[in-house]
Amino acid sequence: MAPANPIIVVTGEPETASAVAAALNANGRSRSTEVCATLPDLVRQMARSQPAAVLVDIDPNPTGALQALEPLVSKFRDTRFIVLASQLSNDLIFEAMQVGARHFLLKRSIPEELSTVLRRLIPDHPAGEYGEVLTVLSAGGGCGATTLSINLANELALIASETALLVDLDACYGAIGPYLGVQGDFGIADVLGHGPRIDASLVRSSARPYADKLHVLLSPVSINFPKPLALRYEYLGDALEACKQSYAFTVIDAPRLSMEAAATVAGASRLVLVALQLTVKDIQIARFMMEALAGYGIPEDRVLAVINRYHRKGGPIRLDEARRALGTPQVRCVDNDFRSAVQAINFGQPLAQTAPTSALRRAIRELAAEIRLQSPAAKASSDA
Repeated sequence: MAPANPIIVVTGEPETASAVAAALNANGRSRSTEVCATLPDLVRQMARSQPAAVLVDIDPNPTGALQALEPLVSKFRDTRFIVLASQLSNDLIFEAMQVGARHFLLKRSIPEELSTVLRRLIPDHPAGEYGEVLTVLSAGGGCGATTLSINLANELALIASETALLVDLDACYGAIGPYLGVQGDFGIADVLGHGPRIDASLVRSSARPYADKLHVLLSPVSINFPKPLALRYEYLGDALEACKQSYAFTVIDAPRLSMEAAATVAGASRLVLVALQLTVKDIQIARFMMEALAGYGIPEDRVLAVINRYHRKGGPIRLDEARRALGTPQVRCVDNDFRSAVQAINFGQPLAQTAPTSALRRAIRELAAEIRLQSPAAKASSDA
């Protein structure tokens, strides 16, 4: 009997099949490899056992092969389809993504890249294990929400020794990509564009690594500033569920969202952080946002007001006055440390790298540690 969840190669070229087998053997993949000469052969094979991944050689007729592949991708949604070809073009990549392929791999890159691609596309965690989503909303421009998002995700990854995902939902500026110097051809808009076919492997294949434990789903503005793709907010819930299946922590930088979209993100989040400065305008907007979230059914204990650039020596508005005006006891202060924040931005790095002993980094790390302690994974570990 063939082992469960094999990897199937669809190709009429013996050298391509051999290259795949050699790459898998060299990198210690445990799943067996099977070869089908044609797509009809693949259909018959998948009727017997569903593979973990299928590598489809689309030479010499790429368009025809992709058209024939599309119904299989729709039918076998738990299988990861990878396209192999001798030549690469943006149009061909787009066509492959449209039919639901999870990766486009040049044949000459099989020895170097195949194992890495499969590790990314085939989850290593057991089915049913989920991460958590944290959302950062902004009560005003320039209040430090993006700096908070980036460093919160990085600190969670460091504390938990797990990979965190940053999702940039800023459709105006897309600040996370320029901040961290991350570039790519795909991002959150491409994920949402797959509609009901969104899954964990699509999220992982669309994310770009900033570091080994910190990945980014870019804003469409970071990919094409003059003509960004539209964000299909109706599929946000599907995308966030896929993020939970892909990463231990997902941090959403979500400024300038409509309240309906913000409520969708908040509904999938364990905690919503509303970033603001200690000004009358920010406090009023933050209160409006929290009241609106409550109206959408988001529990008060899942919303935290985070006052950025807080001066401990005080200012025109006292902290107790802000608490009363916000109407919530759940208020957290992050110290004002403009110099460290600007230094991190200019170097394109998290505070842990540019200002590891700064007051700003310490405050965000303490917040991340508290969030980590309240996570289901940490509670399960302490109860064991």
